[in-house]
Amino acid sequence: MYRDAQGTFYVHEESTASLAEEKKTTVWPWVVAGAAVVAGAALWMSQRPTWSPNPVDPDLDPLIVEAKDEKTDWGRLWDLAEHEDEEVRRAVLQNPSICPVDAYGQVEIGLLNYLAEIFPEEAAEAPAFVLHAFYGDASAMTRVVLTIVSYTRNQDLIRSMNYIFGHLDKKIGWYTLSNEITPPDMLREFYEEWPQLVAKHSNSPPDVLEKLSNDFPLEVARNPNSSRETLGYLWEKYIERGEIIEAITDNLYKRGMLWGNT
Repeated sequence: MYRDAQGTFYVHEESTASLAEEKKTTVWPWVVAGAAVVAGAALWMSQRPTWSPNPVDPDLDPLIVEAKDEKTDWGRLWDLAEHEDEEVRRAVLQNPSICPVDAYGQVEIGLLNYLAEIFPEEAAEAPAFVLHAFYGDASAMTRVVLTIVSYTRNQDLIRSMNYIFGHLDKKIGWYTLSNEITPPDMLREFYEEWPQLVAKHSNSPPDVLEKLSNDFPLEVARNPNSSRETLGYLWEKYIERGEIIEAITDNLYKRGMLWGNT
C-alpha cells in the first residue's frame, strides 16, 4: 500500500503466479481517480518484472543486457535500437539513459521517439519517459506523446495520454484523430474543435456525423458510419453535386445498403 501527494491510498499486488501468466492488457497507473499520480507511477515502474533470458536465441542475451545498461555509449544505443531482432530493440527502452540531458538542460528524446513509433505501448512504460513526464518538465515529452497517440493500438493509452498531457499542446488532439482506433467517445469530445477530422474518422458515431453533415457533406457521405438517414438527407440536398452523390452510392454499395435493400 502507498499514498500519493493528495493523501489517497493505493494497493499494489503482485505474485509469482501473476508474473508467469501471459501478458494482459496494460493498465497505465498514471490515472487514478482522475488524477496523474507520480508516486504511483514510480512505484509501479520499480516493481516491473526483470528481463528474462531470450528463449529463442541465447546469443542475444548479451546484447539485451548491453541495451539496458545505463553505461552503454549513446551511439551504441542507437545501433542496438536498429538491431534486426525485435527484443534487442525493445530492450533499449528499458535503459534509464535513453534520454540524456545536455549542458543547457535540454532533454534528448530522439532515440525514445524513434522507438515509440515501433513500440508505443512500451515507450509509455519506459523508465526515462516516466521520469521526465512525471518528475521533470513534462513538455519535454510532448513529441513522444504525439508519437504514442499516433501509433498505439491501445485505446486506453490514447485516453490516458490525452487526459494527462492534452493541456501541453493542441497537436496532441490532432494526432489522436490521425489514429484509426481512436474510440467514439473521444471523437465526441473533439468534434467541435476538429470537425473535419472527425467527419472523416471511421469510428465517428452516426449522430455526430449527422451534426457535421451540413458543414462537411462530402466527408460524411464517404464515412462508413454515416446512417442511411443521413445519407438520404445528403442525397436530396446535394442531388446536383455529382461527387457527393457518387460518394453516397459508393458508400452504400460497399456496405450492402443500396436503396432497394433493407
